[in-house]
Amino acid sequence: MSPVKVICQAVVADIEDEVLLRLDVLAGEKDGQADIFLSKNIIKLKGKEIPLLPATRRLRKVTVAEDVAIPGLSEVVVDVYVERDEADDKDKEENFIIEPTEGFVQRYPLVMAATLVNINRAVTCKVKVLNPFSTSVTLRHHAEIGEAERKDCCTGVIANEENGERDNITTVRRVQLMTVEKDSRISDLPVANAKDVPPHLKSLFEESVVGKTEEQQSVIAGLLVKYADTFLKDEWDLGLTHLSEHAINTGTKAGSISVRRRRKEST
Repeated sequence: MSPVKVICQAVVADIEDEVLLRLDVLAGEKDGQADIFLSKNIIKLKGKEIPLLPATRRLRKVTVAEDVAIPGLSEVVVDVYVERDEADDKDKEENFIIEPTEGFVQRYPLVMAATLVNINRAVTCKVKVLNPFSTSVTLRHHAEIGEAERKDCCTGVIANEENGERDNITTVRRVQLMTVEKDSRISDLPVANAKDVPPHLKSLFEESVVGKTEEQQSVIAGLLVKYADTFLKDEWDLGLTHLSEHAINTGTKAGSISVRRRRKEST
């Protein structure tokens, strides 16, 4: 609170910045002029010292540039608009820190990383939004998701790209949130390399390992190598024999039927 009370007619203007308006107030009118001491950060008015407090910087609104769907367990680069002033066009290096608002945190099951942007390099800026859940979430056009605070200087960034992926221009990447634990059920099974799989089982191996981990692929290869003799190599590999027969109970009134056992021909 100021120690000086001044009564005068005022005109209210739609100005959000905290500033001292009206030159006639500082001129003092009948009570004498005000003295401004910047070295002491005070104003002397009517014999009283009024401290000069730095005005809080106005935060800029950050809104979504267009509708964007964020798939589950994914990180998406989102185009956003940062609220601008007329003075922004005069400086090429208008650096701002974008951070999520409290409303964004409460409304969306998403995580947005704090991002340093230059609002004069393009019409929109880009921020990364992470969806740690399996359900897709949509951010609508003009939705307010963050606020930007101006920074006077920027000495540099940690890295221009992630993991050296200079040619990666995708805006969505899948995120693995948990490590895959080793399956104890396959730890005792035989393992082998893909090159050890017999030729007549190559196609079966290639179909079986789609979407499997390296550990699972080695186990599949080991099983095929171990039991390679039980698979038909060609149409002449197995045949019929008349040396033995056995009955199969079909569970019907017709009783059982006799079939010849299918086995490998002996020489």
